[in-house]
Amino acid sequence: MEHTELIVVRHGQANSKARNEEDYDQLSDLGHKQARWLGDYFSSINMEFCKIVSGSLKRHKGTVSGIGIDKQCHTDDRLNELRYFDMAEELLDLDGVPLPTGPSDFEFHFPKVMSAWEEGRLDHVHMTYREFQTGAVESLIGHAKNNERVLFISSGGIIDVVICHILKRKMSDLVPLMPHAINSSIHRFSVQNETLKLQSYNSTPHLDRPERRYARTVV
Repeated sequence: MEHTELIVVRHGQANSKARNEEDYDQLSDLGHKQARWLGDYFSSINMEFCKIVSGSLKRHKGTVSGIGIDKQCHTDDRLNELRYFDMAEELLDLDGVPLPTGPSDFEFHFPKVMSAWEEGRLDHVHMTYREFQTGAVESLIGHAKNNERVLFISSGGIIDVVICHILKRKMSDLVPLMPHAINSSIHRFSVQNETLKLQSYNSTPHLDRPERRYARTVV
């Protein structure tokens, strides 16, 4: 390879029925399956990684374990997800926007939370949008080395803000795309001269068999 290749994976499905951060942070039975299937896929194509890095959340670590690559995993808190439920509670207090109760509600709710956060209105229970984005970008670049392939296990929000950084767009510009990062999906980036580049988004070769289409979850 002429450049560093970064494979960023969104964690397997978490507890989609949760109403707070703590309850959400655990893989569902399907989430464990998604991670195992992804590990099987990597093995089937002899995909090798020079380094594995994940956030410190339970759903990140559970996904790493399910993938099952026999290599030490480094932990980086900058890969942890935004605190969506906490920000949703703050938006409820500010604007009376009710919390989502299902996937359809989430697609309506997500843009409102992201826009308010980017505008700096939800910074009391979370770091600022700019701090979150900067940390994510610096994490990916910092763990990259020339002519290596690095595997990152993280979350949809991290992937979203990195793409916004690369495309130089506001989150609100890309918000129709954002809630659709599939659980255990693969996102490819490269690093050249300390600059991140997007190579592919939301690939799921391990879920594309007809009998696994049900496992293409986003929440």
